[in-house]
Amino acid sequence: MKKWWLPVGVMLITICTIIVYFTTELKLLNKWEDGEKIVLQNKSLDLFFSKKLNAHSVTDKSVYVTNEDGERQPISIKLKDDDRSISIASPLHGYDLRSDYFTLHLTKDIQSVGGRALADGERVRFVVKDRLPVIGSKERLQAYFEKSRKRSVHVIEDSTAEGESSMEMADKSSSGDSSQNHSTTNIQVQGVDEPDTIKNDGEFIYQLVRNKLLITRAKPAEEMKVMTTIRFENMSFSPNQLLLYENKLIVLGHSYQSIEDQAKKSSRSEDSVARTAYHSVQMKVFDVRNVSNPILERELEVEGSYLSARRSQEYVYLVSQYHPPFWRTFENDESELRPRIRDTAMINKMNVIDYDEIQYFPNSNEARYTTISSINLNKSEEPAFHETFLGGGGEMYMSRDNLYIAVQTNRVDESKFSRTYTLDTEVYKFTVDEGEIEYKASATVKGTALNQFSMDEYQGNFRIATTSGFSGNDRVPSFNHLFIYDENLNLIGKVEGLAEGERIYSARFMKERIYIVTFKQVDPLFVIDASDPQNPTVKGELKIPGFSNYLHPYDEDHIIGFGHNTKVVNHKHSREPVIQTDGIKISIFNVKDMRSPKEIHTKIIGGSGTHSPLNYDHKALLFDSSKNLFAFPLQMYNENTGGYLFNGAHIYHITMEDGLQLIEEISHVDVSDLYQSPWDQEIHRLIYIDDHLYSFSNSNIVAHEMRTYEQISAIEIP
Repeated sequence: MKKWWLPVGVMLITICTIIVYFTTELKLLNKWEDGEKIVLQNKSLDLFFSKKLNAHSVTDKSVYVTNEDGERQPISIKLKDDDRSISIASPLHGYDLRSDYFTLHLTKDIQSVGGRALADGERVRFVVKDRLPVIGSKERLQAYFEKSRKRSVHVIEDSTAEGESSMEMADKSSSGDSSQNHSTTNIQVQGVDEPDTIKNDGEFIYQLVRNKLLITRAKPAEEMKVMTTIRFENMSFSPNQLLLYENKLIVLGHSYQSIEDQAKKSSRSEDSVARTAYHSVQMKVFDVRNVSNPILERELEVEGSYLSARRSQEYVYLVSQYHPPFWRTFENDESELRPRIRDTAMINKMNVIDYDEIQYFPNSNEARYTTISSINLNKSEEPAFHETFLGGGGEMYMSRDNLYIAVQTNRVDESKFSRTYTLDTEVYKFTVDEGEIEYKASATVKGTALNQFSMDEYQGNFRIATTSGFSGNDRVPSFNHLFIYDENLNLIGKVEGLAEGERIYSARFMKERIYIVTFKQVDPLFVIDASDPQNPTVKGELKIPGFSNYLHPYDEDHIIGFGHNTKVVNHKHSREPVIQTDGIKISIFNVKDMRSPKEIHTKIIGGSGTHSPLNYDHKALLFDSSKNLFAFPLQMYNENTGGYLFNGAHIYHITMEDGLQLIEEISHVDVSDLYQSPWDQEIHRLIYIDDHLYSFSNSNIVAHEMRTYEQISAIEIP
C-alpha cells in the first residue's frame, strides 16, 4: 500500500506553516499611496499596525524623522493604548519649512508582542506645508474623485462589519439675558449667536412658519399684530432658520432649481447632461428698519446643503457641504465637479469656484466639499469671503475666535486575512477674524462626537468628548473618552475608557469642570476636573435611573439634566432586559463637591411616549435664572387611548431650594382635539418680552401675562 499520507501530511504542515507565518506577520496597515505625500506643519502622524506592538521596541531608534540633510527631527513618539498604533507628534514649533522634504523611518527593530519584526522596514518621504494645498487643475480634481470612487466601491463591497453603522460657558441666563427686557435664543457660547426659527428684539417678533416670514409687533401685548408677511412659495426657496443683528434679519434656507431654468443665471451649463437640477443653501439679508416694508438687501447662494451657521458681532459664518455627482460625471469629460456660488454683492449669477481656490486635506479622499462663507452685515456691497475644502462636514462648534468642524471617518485596517472598521473623528480648526477664515490645524480623535455640546474651547485648548466602539457589541465594546488639545491640536491630556458598553448621551463643558452622561441601563453622570488640562481627572460619578440627553448650567455649583426616566422590562425574545423610556425626567444636580455629585431634585412628567423638542433641540428651552423661569414644549401621551393627555408647554418656577414647581400649562390645542393632536398646533417655542410670555405654534401666537399667566391676546396664523 502506498504511503500517500506522508506527502499529504507534509503538504498540510507546509500550508499551516504558511498560514501561521502570514497571520502573525507584522505590517504597517495605513501605507501612503503613490504620489506626493504632504504633511501639515503641526500635524501629528498616526501609524496603524496589523498586530499589537512590543512597547519596548517603539523607540527613537526604530521610529524617527530626518530632514533633507539627514538630520533627525525633535519629534515625540507615543504608543497608543490599543498597542497597535503609534502617534508621531511634530516638533514643538512644527517642521522647519526650509527643508524641501522629510523622511519617516521605520526600522526592523519594531516588533510585535509575538516577536515578529516589521518585514523590511519602511521609509516614507514627505513634504511639509504650512497651509492646506490646493487642487489647482481640472485633471487633479478628476483624479481626486476617481480615487474616492474606487475607495467607495471597496468599502461598499466589504461593509459587513458589526456595529451601529465653550470658550467659556454661556451665562446662567443663556436663553434670557437679565440685562435686557426680552429673552434670546438658548445658545452654547456667550457672544456667538445661533440660528433659530424665531428671533425677537424686544419689540418685534420674527418667525418662520409654513414657508412664510412673519414679522409681528409684540408690544403692547394686548394689541399684538402681524405687520408683514413675506411668502416664499414661488421662489423655489424654503426658509428654515433666522439670525438677527440690529436692523438686519438673515433668512437661511434651502433652494432647489433646475439647471435649465437657471441657464441664464449660470455662468456655465456644459454639465447639464450630467445634472438636470441643483440644490443650494441661500442666505437672504433683509433691512428691517421699517418692519412694514422689509428690503431684501443682498443674497448669498452656495451649492450644496446646509450644515450650520453662527453670528459673531456683525459677521455671519455659513457652513455648507456639497456632494458632487461624481459617480455619473466621469462618463462626460466636460462635466463639472466643482460647487457654484452666487453673491449679489458681486454678480447675480452662479459661478463655479476656481480650481486654485479649492483646498484639500492631505491623505484624505472624502468625496464632498465643505465651504465656509462669511459676510459683513454692515457692508452689503462687500463681497462674501469663502474657503472651500475637499472634506466632509459634520458637527460644528464655534468660539469667538475659532471654528471647529468634526467629521466622522471610517478607517479600514486590512491584513491578508482580515479587515476591520473603526469610526473616528477628524477635527478641523479654522481661525475667524472679522469675517476672514483661515485653516489652522487638524487632529484625528478616537471615537465619534455626539453633537456640538461634545466640543468646547477654553483658555486656548480644545476639548472633545467621544464614544468609540459599539454599544451592544461584545467583540468591539463601546468606551467613552475626553481629549484635550492645545491651540495647534496636539493632544495634551485625556481621560479614556469610561463606562464600557455605554455611549455618551449628553455633555457640558463649564470652564474647568466637564460633565458627561453615559447610558445603557442607568445614567452615570461623570464629573471631571480639567483645571490641569494635561491631567484631567474624574472626580465623581453618580448612577441614577434614566438619562439626561441635555445638560444646562444653572450656576457654578448646579447643573440641570433634561431627558427621560426609564424602566427595565424583561422580554421573552431578548437575553437582556429591555430598557423603555417612561416619561420626561428633569434632574437638578448639586456638583459643588465634585467628588460627591448629588441629585437634589427630580421631576418626572408623564409616562411612555411623553416627549419634548428639548430632548433633541436645545433652542426649545426658555430659561432665566433671574426670573426663576424654566419652560419648554411638551407632549404627554395617553397609553390607554392612543391620543395625548396634554399637548402644549410647561412653565416651571425653579430654585435650588424647592426644585421645579409647575406654575402653568399652556396649550394651543382644544381639549376635544387631543386625540387627533394636530401637528401644526404643537407649541415649539417660548419667549418673553417684558412681563409677557409668548408661545408659538404653526397655527397661533399667544401672549400671556407672566404674573397670573392669563391669556392676553392671540393671533391665528392663516
